[in-house]
Amino acid sequence: MRNLISVVELFPFETPPGDGPVPLVATSVVWSENSTIYIAKEPSLRMNQITPQVLDTLVGSVIPKEHIYPPWIDGVTAAPDPIPPEIYVKTCQRLHDYDETQSIADGVADEIKIMEVISKKPHPNVCHYHGCVREGDLIRGIGIRKYKCTLWEAISRKNDVEIPPFDHDSVLQGIQAGLDHIHSFGLVHNDINPSNIMLDEAGKAVIIDFDSCRALDTPAGGGTPGWTNFATVSQIENDRYGLDLISKFMRGEYDGRDY
Repeated sequence: MRNLISVVELFPFETPPGDGPVPLVATSVVWSENSTIYIAKEPSLRMNQITPQVLDTLVGSVIPKEHIYPPWIDGVTAAPDPIPPEIYVKTCQRLHDYDETQSIADGVADEIKIMEVISKKPHPNVCHYHGCVREGDLIRGIGIRKYKCTLWEAISRKNDVEIPPFDHDSVLQGIQAGLDHIHSFGLVHNDINPSNIMLDEAGKAVIIDFDSCRALDTPAGGGTPGWTNFATVSQIENDRYGLDLISKFMRGEYDGRDY
């Protein structure tokens, strides 16, 4: 039986917004089957066409475990074993970008290093890091605290999730406070969008997802279509751009689709 992991529409990153609709490159489909992970990139299919029936017909390529999970890093924080229910394990990330190299595993290792640094000075508006999950000699995932819902879910109300009471101004202030904390380490998040902002039980904003985070003034990449300024250098302005769009999104003035 095939279990869908992710479906993502891929667009050319180099195309800036404002030049008309960005053409679809392909829809990347990732699934697991018999403990093996596969990927297929379909140029003629859109996300809403990937039904269970279509999924069963796709011909994919195997992604080796070593290309997904980095080797265990000496000195890294180990997550509790067993994992308690209040911890979410982030794993199998950005598989839609798989390029047949170890770049995904290398990206996970980079994110872990950033989480190790930031966690030395915890902040209420930055996700709480609980360490890494080990599987043999590999890092199977990153443990962070579970939160109620994403800001996207809270505003769009498209998913059947429990939404805590929250104040728009307080949420924006919380995101800014979290960004100020991240910037104090000489880092830039580079992917501020409503799906990377969680709300806790009290409706407080918490920044997650540091796989695009880079040191200030170093090469930047990644970002989420509709929320990125297509920056090639990691600068604080990249985070300001995302926060400004989130503010418009919360006021109903932007829907995340400028592509």
